[in-house]
Amino acid sequence: KNPINIPQIDTEFLENPITMVLPGQNGQQITLKYEDGIWNLTSLEQSKEIRKLQLENEKLQSQNQDLDHQLKKALRLAATLQLDLQKLTQKSQNIIKFSSEQAKKDYLETNAADLIQKRLQ
Repeated sequence: KNPINIPQIDTEFLENPITMVLPGQNGQQITLKYEDGIWNLTSLEQSKEIRKLQLENEKLQSQNQDLDHQLKKALRLAATLQLDLQKLTQKSQNIIKFSSEQAKKDYLETNAADLIQKRLQ
């Protein structure tokens, strides 16, 4: 830390340290911290690391938004597929019911025809 001569400010109004981030050269940031009546320059490397983390955070937020959009799209598709499955299940049950009723009807008709033929003989 390198002390910088900046006029003193009234510390009665300060309960916590103050940190100021100022623009520097080539897009770098200069961070000044006021604590115990002294302004100190924090390392430029720290500022670079903070900027790197900010950029990474922005990238992750963008990826999060993309994934959230994909998740919502997948949930809508899953809901549609669930409805389609319910419709197909109902159709299958109707077909099974019809098939078993038709088989029962055919069986009874065949047996009735056999009984009639036997009685006619």
